[in-house]
Formats: sequence, C-alpha cells, structure tokens
Amino acid sequence: MVIGATLALGISYYAIADARLSWRNICQLRDERRYLKTQKARHGQNAQTLRCLDTMLNVNFREMGTELIDRMGMDIFMGFRAIAVGAGTFLAIDDANFRAWQASNLLSG
Repeated sequence: MVIGATLALGISYYAIADARLSWRNICQLRDERRYLKTQKARHGQNAQTLRCLDTMLNVNFREMGTELIDRMGMDIFMGFRAIAVGAGTFLAIDDANFRAWQASNLLSG
C-alpha cells in the first residue's frame, strides 16, 4: 500500500508540471490569435490571404480548446485525484482508527 500511495502522489507531480506547460501553450496560442487578427485587419483586401488567415484562426481555436479541455482540465483533475487517492491509501494503512478508515474510503474510492 505504501508503494501504491507513493506512486499516486508521484503522478500528481507530473500532472502539475504538465498543467504548467499547458498554461504556457495557452498563453502562446492567445498571442498567436492576437497576431493573426491584426494581420487579418491589415490584409483586408486580399481574399486569398484572408482565407489563409481564417484557416489559421480556426486551427488556433481548435488547438486552444484541446489545450484547455483535454490537457489542462484533465491534468488538474488527474493531479487532484492522485493526491486524494495517495492520501486515502496512507490513511488506510492505519486501520485501527475507525474515523481514519472511513476517511480513507472516501478519499481513495
């Protein structure tokens, strides 16, 4: 149980580190989106350039959604859950205390 709890808590470190990287990607995607919008306003007459910029803006929108939901949201959820499971497993080791046993059941499963 100690090994499993330690591994669960270790997973939370990687989830938090990946969430930080995801936040950096989101900031870069927002900067790219601002730049593409300024280029779209600048090249308002050229239809082919506007179509290309619209395509890049659509790709940027999808990538931002993927970063927010699939990566950052899941990292936060997975990190929180790994901490809860790790703490619950450590509490389950001391099963002599009934309240600690109940808390471990709530946290780990």
